[in-house]
Amino acid sequence: MGKRRSIKHNKWTPHTNEADEHGVIILKLTASKEFLQGDFLAECPAMPDVANDGVPDGAMTLLLNSSADLGSLLTWFREGSDIDPKATLAFPANLSKLQRAKIHGLVKSVGLGSLESVSAGIGDDRFISIVRSGTPRANELTSIQQHKSFWIYRWAKSAHMRVSRDEVAEMLLKDALPEDLEQLWVEGSAQQKLIIMLCQAIVEDDAAVFKDIIASDEGLGVVRSGNYDLLTGRGILHCAAREGRLDFVEKLIKAGAPVDAPDGHGLTALQVSRQHPEQCEAESILLRAGACDNSPNEVPVYLTPSEVALPSKDDDV
Repeated sequence: MGKRRSIKHNKWTPHTNEADEHGVIILKLTASKEFLQGDFLAECPAMPDVANDGVPDGAMTLLLNSSADLGSLLTWFREGSDIDPKATLAFPANLSKLQRAKIHGLVKSVGLGSLESVSAGIGDDRFISIVRSGTPRANELTSIQQHKSFWIYRWAKSAHMRVSRDEVAEMLLKDALPEDLEQLWVEGSAQQKLIIMLCQAIVEDDAAVFKDIIASDEGLGVVRSGNYDLLTGRGILHCAAREGRLDFVEKLIKAGAPVDAPDGHGLTALQVSRQHPEQCEAESILLRAGACDNSPNEVPVYLTPSEVALPSKDDDV
């Protein structure tokens, strides 16, 4: 190894600067004494910082001279994980998205399936750690939290908010959901509840409940939004057309329901009515209201309840 040199810093935190004025990348290695004090450490491509008295026992600050040595460092850490399967190698939080993507890619190519990269922290304090594949996570979301996490992420993405699915999950685990995301959940959940209630009123031919809902600003807003039940993919106008509830079809159109809005299956209300020839009167009403006679069938975008409960992990870079 090269000559050791000291970086002046206090206790190590995940948001320590990514590099000092000389371009040195600062990392944190947490491992057993056998890993940290054995001969194996002498083979590390990064240099242990002589100021390691600022880190807790079982941890060590490493200084990597160049990002070009990342592959060698990860290869070394992969071999070291055989000594201590619980060892972790943490990168600083202020890496660029390109740098994070490079690390994720190197872990896949150099790790040979024995390493994985995980992200922790929220916002500007979010950082990447390298661990042995299959390392148990400290906490897991409940099924209710999984459901909430998934839809908050979906709605945040639609609102062009910069947050990853993993960040939302971690916020929920720490009970630290920010006000804007909590508001997104409250509004989205309320809207879904109204959509379900309207569809139920249509199916049950309950004109009183239907009238009460669309008489409110919230209910009218849901009708005009063209949104649908995220679990079933069923739209409000589509439901009325499918059930042949002509009064409801006319009232929804009069209330401002967009006649060509797709449901969760990518179908317009007109297309739904044509799947059921017995509902030809609903088809006529929609055509008179200006429904497009040749609306293309779009790719389904709805999700099943099982997909909601167990969302797939997105690439958190």
